Amino acid sequence: MKVLGIVLIAVIIALAIAALGQNNTITKELEQSLLHREVTLPELRYVETSTIFQKALLSAKVPGGIVAVNCDTSPKWDFVASRTTSLEAFLINLEQTDTNYIWQLNNGILNLLPRQGTPALLETPIKKFYVEKVTAQDALNLLQEKPEVKRKKAELGLDKAVITINKAGPVNLESGRNATPTFNLNLKEITFRHILNEIVKVQGRTTWIYTEKYCGDTNVFSIILVE
Repeated sequence: MKVLGIVLIAVIIALAIAALGQNNTITKELEQSLLHREVTLPELRYVETSTIFQKALLSAKVPGGIVAVNCDTSPKWDFVASRTTSLEAFLINLEQTDTNYIWQLNNGILNLLPRQGTPALLETPIKKFYVEKVTAQDALNLLQEKPEVKRKKAELGLDKAVITINKAGPVNLESGRNATPTFNLNLKEITFRHILNEIVKVQGRTTWIYTEKYCGDTNVFSIILVE
């Protein structure tokens, strides 16, 4: 019986390892398929890296997030004619052209991050984030109310938040005109940034944009959702 028990444990471990390997393969295949998607960029004159990255995400229909560098000194992109390329080729060109940023693809979500480091608020660990039948507005408002987020905002001196959703143009979420379908999330041991990633992922192809601005005595951060 003891030998049989050892054999059964070995079989269970082997199956678990095989399943893990299969999941990793699926994730890699998903990421490769996303990177091979076609990106068509319109004629653009003197736009910032964060702007062109957003347009590439929308063209490739890939959800993602952008941490815009405050006082952006990035080189301005200048396309006098539209062009088409793969998402992967675009990203490689982006990192070579603008050393202020790096890109990160994780679980089907593409993020543009400052090379110097992600803002501390975005890396705030959150023990649990559970929402049911909420809109993006609801989810973002509830995220602001998490005790971990409130503590970190106070620690960083971030006393204001501007949250908007952009469809045909900026629409203040407080106005209640957000027509985004409702969704559920049940997340544990996750960071602020990855909650934003999950919000855009469940919506399909939305992009979040995070910025921090320090102006005199007012420290503000903003989150814009672009559909």
